[in-house]
Amino acid sequence: MDDHLLPGQTYGPVIRDLCIVECCTGGAGAVSVNGVRFPVRPGDCYILLPGDRVIHYADENTPREGVWCAIDGMRLVATLRRAGIRSDAPFAPKEAFSEIDRQIRFAIAIKDDRSPSAALQRTACVYRMLAALFCGKDEPEEGCRTAVDRAIAIMETEYHTALPVAKIAAQVGFERSYFSVLFREATGLSPHAYLTALRVRKAAALLEAGEESVESAAASVGMEESSFYRAFRAALGITPSEYKKMHREKSRRTKN
Repeated sequence: MDDHLLPGQTYGPVIRDLCIVECCTGGAGAVSVNGVRFPVRPGDCYILLPGDRVIHYADENTPREGVWCAIDGMRLVATLRRAGIRSDAPFAPKEAFSEIDRQIRFAIAIKDDRSPSAALQRTACVYRMLAALFCGKDEPEEGCRTAVDRAIAIMETEYHTALPVAKIAAQVGFERSYFSVLFREATGLSPHAYLTALRVRKAAALLEAGEESVESAAASVGMEESSFYRAFRAALGITPSEYKKMHREKSRRTKN
């Protein structure tokens, strides 16, 4: 999609379930990811991960322009981590910019086409973008990648249950300590931190929908209420109650 912010405009904070890939083609601005502010200039491509707390800023005189797309799937995160993309290092290599920009523009051009062929072409765009990120990089051992991907799949389906790291490690066939090292190398986070971020993201979606109390949202993602409050505030900078109120007021303004 086209990215246009008005001069001096701020958008956010926002937390998303999707990966956001954005290419800046003109103007200037900045993006804040989990409290760290990065300047954005033409030729920059950055990727925002699911669960990131993001604020977009436009320059007061020449607001940035560009294109962006959303890519569904937490399982992409492990692949992006292997390409060097992390919340504290969200920018793609400069040499990948033109290819990523080209693929986003093609995906935008066919976004309203619901044919099977177009769906496959959009998927191909994602793979081409990932390939551009990996240009010249060495991949870790296949077995380790598979284990981390399987661990992430387990977290995505069982996050609402008691899920100790030792249990996940055993399910993917590794000793706990070694598994934790592999997981951190692939994702930039410990298994516990990754699972907590996933739970907070899921709970935030429930609170945004307005259908759950804070207590039931915590229970729905498998967290004790006290731990949930601390993790939520650490991730988003506000309490779950404040987050729920903010989105309730935003929804009310939209309806009016």
